[in-house]
Amino acid sequence: MEQWLYVLLFLCVTLPYGWYSMRDHQISDGIERNKQAMAQLTGQANSLVQARDAALKAVDEVANRQRLDPYPSQLEMMSAVADALPSDSTIREWEFTENKLRIIVYGGLETPSRADITKTLMSSGYFSEVQNLLARDNKSLSFRMVVLPKKGVSMLQDKPNADGRGSNG
Repeated sequence: MEQWLYVLLFLCVTLPYGWYSMRDHQISDGIERNKQAMAQLTGQANSLVQARDAALKAVDEVANRQRLDPYPSQLEMMSAVADALPSDSTIREWEFTENKLRIIVYGGLETPSRADITKTLMSSGYFSEVQNLLARDNKSLSFRMVVLPKKGVSMLQDKPNADGRGSNG
């Protein structure tokens, strides 16, 4: 009888130990599998994060380069002005500084009204605040206008500071 008591006591001690050892082994295997899966996903995520960072750097570089010269090229502006003018007119003076353009046009036989030319220049999308200026003679037309930045280019001074205020205050 005493032997059975020892056997029962032995079983009572070893069975829970064996059970807990088996569960500990299963949990360790599960943790190891999770670590491997996490390492694989981290590797995949790192490549995506690196690609995203490279794309963001490229976007920043494009924006910075556009801010260096935010205005359309002189050729684009000349094309827009030429579309607004009659075919037999010539541009006598062309002065572009910062975002202001001043032109003097010598008109030919077909001289459209200044209002029509102004309307066409404004509708081109390149210019705003088009003003008719007095010319030296009746065959000349003189205009002053503000050149608009290219679409999608934000001007550096319009960008808010880190504290959320504009650059002027």
